Amino acid sequence: MKFRLPALPFDEDALEPFLSREAIQAHYYGHHKAYIDKVNGFIDKLGLEGVSLEKLVLNYDGAVYDNAAQAWNHTFFWLGLAPTAKVLPDEAEMMRAINAQFGSLNGMKERFIEVASVLFGSGWTWLVTNDNGEIDIINTHNGDNPLRFERCHPLWCCDIWEHAYYIDYRFKRKDYLNAIWEHVNWEFVNECFHLKRIPNMTRLMLSEDRLNEQAGALLN
Repeated sequence: MKFRLPALPFDEDALEPFLSREAIQAHYYGHHKAYIDKVNGFIDKLGLEGVSLEKLVLNYDGAVYDNAAQAWNHTFFWLGLAPTAKVLPDEAEMMRAINAQFGSLNGMKERFIEVASVLFGSGWTWLVTNDNGEIDIINTHNGDNPLRFERCHPLWCCDIWEHAYYIDYRFKRKDYLNAIWEHVNWEFVNECFHLKRIPNMTRLMLSEDRLNEQAGALLN
């Protein structure tokens, strides 16, 4: 079993002006693909044929973990974006959980930006939930993945590595963080909220379909 770079869930210019085609291409074909290629190299070298990406993230360390986690993180990151953000109604269960924790959706966004802004160096900021449906915001450094955290279920993530925003925003991380909310795929976030288990990125990375056409399969 070898992993492939799954097709983006949108056209390469669909997020402009938030992210340019140049930025998407560099991030997707350069960084994301490189992590997948390195994982496939470890599959050959270490005889890991048939091991899912999730098992690589959960059970391996060192370079295998680093690259498998980054392959997983990036695939999840693209699924969480959309050309236009369609916010859920306040009565939706996930929105009630957000309001209970942060007072409002805007309160959550402000807290998310605050947490992401203080992450030193490279990493990811995550919207997560626990087994009780409570929502939190956490940072992970470098390629670390919250799947390793007990009772922590990822809902959405923002790539804080400079390669995610430097082409369009240079060193202005906060401008990138402020702009991303116009392109959150809230329907996907809501599906993850109700999932309460590990989303299956492996299935997407063995498919020839676009990410959004397979999103339902990984969440069922």
